[in-house]
Amino acid sequence: MHTLNPVLHTHGKGSLDDARDDKKEKRDDIRVKVSVFGNEIDDHDNTAIQLLPLLRKALPQVDFQVQDPTESIEPAGNPWIIIDTAIGLDHVTMIDSLDELEFVKGSSVHDFDVYMELRLQAKLHPLPTLAIILVPQGDELDHAAEHVVEILNTFV
Repeated sequence: MHTLNPVLHTHGKGSLDDARDDKKEKRDDIRVKVSVFGNEIDDHDNTAIQLLPLLRKALPQVDFQVQDPTESIEPAGNPWIIIDTAIGLDHVTMIDSLDELEFVKGSSVHDFDVYMELRLQAKLHPLPTLAIILVPQGDELDHAAEHVVEILNTFV
C-alpha cells in the first residue's frame, strides 16, 4: 500500500508502448505474469489481493503471483506489471515510473518495503519496464476489477 499524491505524466509513445507491442508479437505460448502486493490480514492493504478471484476469472491467461514485499521481490516479467493498493486515489491508476510516485511514509511496514525495494533494485541494476496498477484502498471490488481488467487487456 502506498500513501501518495499521484503525479501523472503524459507520455508519448515510449518504452511501455514498445513493451506492449513486443508482448503482442510473442503472446501465443507465453502467459502474462503479474506481481500482486498486499497484506492479506491488513484491511488497509489487501484490496489488490481481494481482487484476485475476480481477476483470475476474467483473465485466466494471466499468471497472478502474490509476492511478499517483506522479502526480496523479483520481476514477474517484462514489462513488470505490479498491482498494489494505494491511499489517496479515487480511481484505478496505472503509472510506468517510480518517479510518478510521491512517496509519503505511511503506517504500514509494507508502504516502505515495496517502494524502497524497487528504488534499491533500480540503483543496483536496470529494472524492466514498469507498469504499476494502483488500486484505491477500499474501492468497490467489482468496480476496481473492471478497470484493472481494462488495463491488463492491453498486455494480453
